[in-house]
Amino acid sequence: MIGDRAERGFSTLSAHAVPVIAISTATRPSVRRRPAPGEWCANEVMAHLLDVETGLFLPRLARIATEDRPAFEPFSPEPWARARDRSLEPFAASLDAFRRARGATIAFLERLPAAAAERVGLSAHFGPVTLGTFATHGADHDLEHLAQIRACLAPPAPPPPATLRVRAALDALGLGHEIVDLGVTARTASDAARAVGCEVGQIVKSLVFRLEPSGRALLVLTSGANRVDETTIAAHCGETPAKADADFVRAETGFAIGGVAPVGHARAVATLIDEDLLRWPALWAAAGHPNAVFRLTPAELVRMTAGRVVAVK
Repeated sequence: MIGDRAERGFSTLSAHAVPVIAISTATRPSVRRRPAPGEWCANEVMAHLLDVETGLFLPRLARIATEDRPAFEPFSPEPWARARDRSLEPFAASLDAFRRARGATIAFLERLPAAAAERVGLSAHFGPVTLGTFATHGADHDLEHLAQIRACLAPPAPPPPATLRVRAALDALGLGHEIVDLGVTARTASDAARAVGCEVGQIVKSLVFRLEPSGRALLVLTSGANRVDETTIAAHCGETPAKADADFVRAETGFAIGGVAPVGHARAVATLIDEDLLRWPALWAAAGHPNAVFRLTPAELVRMTAGRVVAVK
């Protein structure tokens, strides 16, 4: 009786295990894809389920069954997640180990006398809790994280046309850069740096100017940490730069402000590159949408844009 609901929860997880493993085998990168920055990937969720089962759930059930009102410290998953990188731990192996561990938990519960269901432990999260009730928490925990796994393995939304244009431009240049969907809007250099986990100076900030009197577009690719001096820009190009409005930016580049990529423009655009970007081993640039970026080196940025490297401050 004690193990009925826990066993039902495990059966529910098992029912989904076959398609989950099939998906993870067919699309191996998906088990490492995070639905949003800071969230766990499927590998991490499955490793967490295994560690909780063997290191927390069964040991606490055993203490409730054998000790007088044992008290349990609160458990936080964040220190656990920071202890080591579990994103590379094989999903299928963790799932198989979890199945075995849950089987041992159910067998333990089924061996207990019925009266043991009313024994009490003191949970920092739930307060006083009977062994029978605590046993059901494992199933609830499974189902909560099963929803997480489904979100991790769900196919991402198709990229917008502007991002596909960047992909095509990179492919045409023979560059195999991966375009990353951040899952959040990153319209500023600070937003992008937080999302990818880099320094603000590594973000390639794209600024479009309208040059006067010619009316030509000028793209300035600057470090996210820098503020562009328009007088300096004027000295480089021999015209007065004016900040372009959204319509001009879209007409000249094909991109909306906040997603202007260094390549894939609607028409050829003269480009200046901030010399400070060359100090970094790696950079992150927009890929046609505020949610999309790609990683590249300073040398690749110069090559793909044919831009002139100058001081912009």
